[in-house]
Amino acid sequence: MSVAQGECTKGAIALPIVDSRAPRVRPSRTTKWRFGVLLVIQGLMILHIAQWLWSGRTVSPVEPSEAMATVKDGVINAGTVLFSLALLSTIIFGRFFCGWGCHVLLLQDGCAWILKKLGIRPRPFRSRLLMLVPLGLALYMFVWPLAYRWAIQPYLRPEHSWPGFTTHFIVDDFWATFPGLLIAVPFLFVCGALIVYFLGQKGYCTYGCPYGGFFAPLDRLSPMRIRVTDDCEHCGHCTAVCTSNVRVHEEVARYGMVVDQGCMKCMDCVSVCPNDALYVGWGRPATGATSKLDAIVGPPGHRIPVPEHAPDLTMREEIAVLSIGVLALLALNAPFMPVLPAPFMPPSGIKVSLPLLFASGLAAIVAFLAWKSWRVLRRANEGFHGIVLRRAGRITAAGGAWLVLSGVASLLVIVVGAQNAMLLAANLADRRITAVPGALFARNAMMPPPQIVRDIERADAFYEASSLIGRGGIGIVPVVQPFIDIRRASFAAMRRDYLGCEQLLRAASATLPKDSPAGPDLATDIGRALWAQGRTADLEAWFAQQIEAHPHAEFPWWDRFHRERVSLAMNDDDDAGAIRASREWLAWDPSSLEAMRQLSMLLVERGDEQQIDEGIALIHRTLEIAPDNPAAWRAVAIGHARLERLDQTEAALRKSVELAPEDWRFWQGLGEFYRGTGRDQDAAAAFDRATRLREAELAAMPRPDPVGAPTPRSSRRPAR
Repeated sequence: MSVAQGECTKGAIALPIVDSRAPRVRPSRTTKWRFGVLLVIQGLMILHIAQWLWSGRTVSPVEPSEAMATVKDGVINAGTVLFSLALLSTIIFGRFFCGWGCHVLLLQDGCAWILKKLGIRPRPFRSRLLMLVPLGLALYMFVWPLAYRWAIQPYLRPEHSWPGFTTHFIVDDFWATFPGLLIAVPFLFVCGALIVYFLGQKGYCTYGCPYGGFFAPLDRLSPMRIRVTDDCEHCGHCTAVCTSNVRVHEEVARYGMVVDQGCMKCMDCVSVCPNDALYVGWGRPATGATSKLDAIVGPPGHRIPVPEHAPDLTMREEIAVLSIGVLALLALNAPFMPVLPAPFMPPSGIKVSLPLLFASGLAAIVAFLAWKSWRVLRRANEGFHGIVLRRAGRITAAGGAWLVLSGVASLLVIVVGAQNAMLLAANLADRRITAVPGALFARNAMMPPPQIVRDIERADAFYEASSLIGRGGIGIVPVVQPFIDIRRASFAAMRRDYLGCEQLLRAASATLPKDSPAGPDLATDIGRALWAQGRTADLEAWFAQQIEAHPHAEFPWWDRFHRERVSLAMNDDDDAGAIRASREWLAWDPSSLEAMRQLSMLLVERGDEQQIDEGIALIHRTLEIAPDNPAAWRAVAIGHARLERLDQTEAALRKSVELAPEDWRFWQGLGEFYRGTGRDQDAAAAFDRATRLREAELAAMPRPDPVGAPTPRSSRRPAR
């Protein structure tokens, strides 16, 4: 069947239907070469990771997102170099990088190939406004940080000046900016199979990729384009094989070249042209292209004017799809969440968040599902990939399943967005609360002022509302619950509700992974909550339980727990408890020099006569490890002085000043010993030396600025 010239109306299909004598579309010769190049790149990425796992150091990730470190902090890395070269090459050669160098494109093309083998040919979703999302993401990732730093930060945070450019091409923590398997595997599935199934073969490139937000407009400036000769017969083979959803035969008929910024230069169209009429050549860029009003397409005998294609979506639908996509993206990524300056909190703030690239893909799918569901409800007949969703006004079983799927997906996004909204309100209220962390756990402490109590109760109510279902909230994502519990525990401590504080801290500790870096600090705070309640027996049982559950061989960073346990006993003037805690610390890690020094100092300063000699012996053991330690010799002197061994005391003090002759404190200690033993002349000489050294030290210290004098901006820079 053929279509006669003039019978096509607005909205007609792009490709003419030709008779059986027309040549068949031949396979593309460039497809295998492009896949080969993409597989080589994938192999190099795997080798890069393997080299890092083997050696522990490697080149920084060669990933465009790493360029964010440059615009934020001036850090130039391998990702910056790659992204800069990709942008420059796009201006000159067009979007070759997308078609021949992107591993996500390989994922999409591979999924499309699998779907076609299953008999599913994904149809591209064509939305005019949703295509703006990648550009918005690109501006947010790479332009907004510069605008904030140069136009906003000087007024809001003038103490943070531009650090200047630095380089960081070799890294130890290669995976620091990448998600783990729990995110990476779903990302590959969603932004590969699902997005291709729903949005077409280049769906992620079109509606989710922030780098494409820059590549697409820059492509229009490129003088190298796919062009056409007079040998073209307008057969449409080029469009039939294009995986970038470009109507190639229409564009070359109208403009003499491909101007669509979605063209990724895969070269399939050039390869399959039966007359070799398409080629890649230099010339006028797409920006200056003019359309031929009399352009026609179709083989001889079937020529028709290039049809005007009706948009797939009405303008109202376009606005609705864009709004849903943007709101879903904000709900899933929560970029608006301010950072909370509080202990244990994540650096990006307490929020339910997916990585931006993952969230953008999901948001595009949710927007499409909502649009298609609306059409199922509004149209008498609607389908998808050959599946009838509604026929003659009746929703089919498949249509009902579609509506359920779309509803569940939308509901999940809404709940996550509501949870993030509650967390935002809690965070904003939390930032108004001022409390000294060291005063959280204190017996007989006063309640905060009424205004702070009201702020605490307000923030706590919002945190509770953002908690999991069953914990008093609406949340469904458990990953943020430990941080909510920790923050609510601090509120309970501020209100002197130490039992509630303990319960929340225990809930957080039980939820966090056993190897969490915050584990020892949480365990210490639970101990402080028990101490504040006066539950001494429970406190000792808790310490014993944690020491047994966290042996040094598996948890070496738990030395902080032992350090804080000793400090807690010393703050309580419990000398016996501090000594016992130090002994258990040293038994936990016999090689710890810090534990040896802590125990030895407690023994010589607070122990009995037998313990003093034990402490002195332990100090000499530390001196065998670190011999040039004047403080250790001073501790030896304290021990001998308590036992009235004057000769040994003097020898130890003289050894301390020998090792640190420019430190006035050791001369001061020697002078006090001489004065106490009646050697006034030696004491005067030692005190005189200490005085001169102290005056020199004070003279070398920077003088404070006069009251009311302006502080230079450079001096307000925080210490790094």
